[in-house]
This record gives sequence, structure tokens and C-alpha cells, in this order.
Amino acid sequence: RRLGRTTCFRLFVPSGELEAQFELRAVQWLIGMPGMDIVASALPCWMVNKAWNMMSAAACLPSGIGVNVAKDQLRALGVGEDEVLLALKRADSNGDETLDYEEFVAAADSEPTFQALVRRCAFAGTISTGGGSSQLTLTSGMRNSLPQLFSMPVGNRVPIVQRLFSEEVTWQQRSDWIERIRSSLRASQFPRGLSGFYVAISAMYHAAKVSGINDRLITKSEAIAAFASLLAKLDAKDHRNIANVTLVKEIITWVFDDETSVLLFKRNWSNGGSITYVAGWTLGMYCTQFEMDEDCRERSACVIQKHFRGTSVRNALLRRPVGERSPSTRP
Repeated sequence: RRLGRTTCFRLFVPSGELEAQFELRAVQWLIGMPGMDIVASALPCWMVNKAWNMMSAAACLPSGIGVNVAKDQLRALGVGEDEVLLALKRADSNGDETLDYEEFVAAADSEPTFQALVRRCAFAGTISTGGGSSQLTLTSGMRNSLPQLFSMPVGNRVPIVQRLFSEEVTWQQRSDWIERIRSSLRASQFPRGLSGFYVAISAMYHAAKVSGINDRLITKSEAIAAFASLLAKLDAKDHRNIANVTLVKEIITWVFDDETSVLLFKRNWSNGGSITYVAGWTLGMYCTQFEMDEDCRERSACVIQKHFRGTSVRNALLRRPVGERSPSTRP
């Protein structure tokens, strides 16, 4: 009524695969932003080395990273390029416009922007669980790469809906639930021994929260130990947490490598301001559309510049005396 014209609202619900892709894109955007509220911790050496290898290969300098050459690679990774380039210059202690390995490692220890860069270079995907299914979404290092999705029809409400638990969950029922999860992982061909940095969302975050390991980088072994400790103390009548934490523990155990995998269980993201982000599919859809709009704006700007330059040259030629014009520009 206030618009003064007929308005049509169209409801949109993405498919499971599209939802996973949008969630992945949302996380990619969030982890590349410096200043996010991730509890500070020492980055594993393999993460720093992976970032170094990617950056030095892009710069075509085996002994270092050219400060100015890194811009295109940073753009492809989706990291805030202006802030990272400033950090690169701060890290260049000898001022030779090249960052060697020692300077890079020192910056990764102290610069939040570099830590965001390392996280983004090592980022390999997202993993989630829900009431009726669980998903693993894998990506490569590039921003616009196509993700690979694994999904299984087992979620944390399955033992409750199908009445697999008695009023007090017995250890035999826990074992049966574990075997049900493993059988589904095997049947759905979930990969094993994956390396990289992964963000766990949805019900996985809630399992980490009750275990006290949320919102910080954590290794696989630390996560498994925390989940096992919690499961040993849970009330036998707490069906929801027993089902969810067991599911998360088994998926983490099955999928990830013991030595070269790092997890971040996180739901809400903040960069110290008044805005809180949720890594859901709606944010991922917005990021995807914004990138498409950015590409369109860049192409439009190129077309306008070409048209303006062509018009300027033609007008300049037309202002010349008729005798000085070439035949093609005479009226």
C-alpha cells in the first residue's frame, strides 16, 4: 500500500545441494575477513607452509613473495586485498619489496590480516549435521571453484524419531547408533583422511559448544577428546545431546586426517562492530550475487571507458580543419 503499486513476493527455498554451496560461499567470505572473532591460537606449521607455497607460486619467485605481484592471487582467494597488501608491506622488514619465508612466518604469528590469509589459503570446506541428514562440502583454493558435496540421510534426530533409544540410553544402544552412523558414512562414500582447514556449522557447532571447543581453531585429536569426555559424563536421559555429539564425533573421526586437519566450530561471526553474521545460505546467496554484480560493473565500466575514449578522439578529429582530416572523418 505504501509503495502505491502491486507487489509480488516469491518464496525461494534452495535444494540441499544449492544450500550447501551457498553456505560454503558464506564461510569463504567470512574467514577471509581480518578481525573476525576467532579465538587467537598458534597456526599449525602446515597451514603457514601451504599459504606460503600458494603465494610464492603465484608470484613466480621461489625465494619470496613480491609485494605488488601478490594482488591478483589475493583477489582470486577472496581475501580483502587492500588490507593484506598493507600488511605485506609492514611485514617487509628490509624494504626490498619481497617477503621471504622468515618474514612471512613472523607476520603469520602477529598480523591478524596474515592469519586470515593463512586460514583462507588452507580452507578446504564445510561440514554440518541437521535433524535428518549430514553434509560435507569440499572446495579448492580458488573463490569461484565448483564445490563437491557428500551427503548422507542420517541426522541427529534419527535415533529419537525412530525410537532407537530407551528412556535411559544404554551403552548397547549407543554402540548400535555408532554402527548406524558408520554404515551410512560407508554407503554414502564419505571420504577419509582429508587434510585442510574446515568450518563446522549447524548442529556441529552446538555439539562443540556443550563440549567447550567452539569459536577457536582446534585439531582433530583435541575435538575427539573433548567429545569423548562429554559423552562419558552426559546424563543417560539426555537423548538429544547423546545423539548429536555421538554423530559429530563419528563423522569427524571418519573424515579427517589425524595430523593435518584443523576445525573451527562456529555459527555467529563478528568483526568487532555492531553487525553479527550467520554463515547460512542467505548470506552465501548475497555474496554470490554481489560478486556477479561486481563483475558486471567492471565490464560496464570498460565499455563506457572505450566508448568515451572513442567519442573523445572522434570529436577531436572533427574539430580539425577540413583539409587536415583523413577521408574517413570528413562529413
